[in-house]
Amino acid sequence: MNIFYVLVFLLSSCTEARLVHYGIVGGHEAKPHSKPYMASLQWGVQGNHFCGGFLIADQWVLTAAHCFDEVKPAAARIVLGAHSLNEREPKVKQAFRVEKYAKHHGYSKTMAVNDIFLIKLNKKAVLNSYVTFIALPKKNSNVTAGTLCSVAGWGETSNAANRTDKLQEANVTVVSRECCNHAWQGKIVENMICAGNKTGKGFCSGDSGGPLVCGDTAVGIVSFSAKACADPRFPDVYTRISRYIKWIKKIMNQVY
Repeated sequence: MNIFYVLVFLLSSCTEARLVHYGIVGGHEAKPHSKPYMASLQWGVQGNHFCGGFLIADQWVLTAAHCFDEVKPAAARIVLGAHSLNEREPKVKQAFRVEKYAKHHGYSKTMAVNDIFLIKLNKKAVLNSYVTFIALPKKNSNVTAGTLCSVAGWGETSNAANRTDKLQEANVTVVSRECCNHAWQGKIVENMICAGNKTGKGFCSGDSGGPLVCGDTAVGIVSFSAKACADPRFPDVYTRISRYIKWIKKIMNQVY
């Protein structure tokens, strides 16, 4: 469901950042329930996973706007506390529906800008060791290039569309906007952040909407990458959360 771009040029100075498109490629299974903020967005009777997300308050989940290009919010089910999507885990998992939602008014599917979507759950999550929220960055703060971060999700683990039911994670390094723009031919704006890994680790289809985590803070939202997962020429691109703190707070404080 992610946006694809087919580009052919990357300066040699940027090849240190090798990453992918959207599931976790080149990563490994996360320690069960080590990321209690992770959310699985599902649809249909079978509960098919289509995107990731993350809890930022007891009744709010942040994800990517493009996740709902084809799925109606009313049809979505949000599952918290999961490690394996196939195992029932009734004492661990919590399931919710969408009560309210907000898609950024400036979102553009074509340009992949303002790719951010806020969901109000139909009830408050019960916070415990399996389910809790993650901190957001300070308004307009930046992450220094070279910072080691991580990305996680239940998406595809290869270009062959292999998918795992267990949460995967990978370490990635923040790439400078200048370097990223060389790869993406000027398409990277201030509201985006790029990250990758020289050994070909990153996200793939189904990981969209999940968080880029640096330290204990969610600094980005999985947005887009190259057409092929693990393409070493193009850094993965995330929505830069610090640029949307004012918007997030406004929506969360709004009286419906």
